[in-house]
Amino acid sequence: MSDKNDECGCGNESESECKSTAPRVTIPEPEMTKDKKYRCPLDQEIYDNKEDYEMHCKEEHDVL
Repeated sequence: MSDKNDECGCGNESESECKSTAPRVTIPEPEMTKDKKYRCPLDQEIYDNKEDYEMHCKEEHDVL
């Protein structure tokens, strides 16, 4: 078993199986742009408000 599997505790053999069965992390803190928008630190997408940013993280990054 790899260290990644030990960290998540799911016991799945591959990372793709782990991603499909359980969220990996909580929503990361957004980076604020100079024009007060929310930038995702994972893929650098920019959102006008926190609700859109959080929805993006939940849908695209499988976070809590």
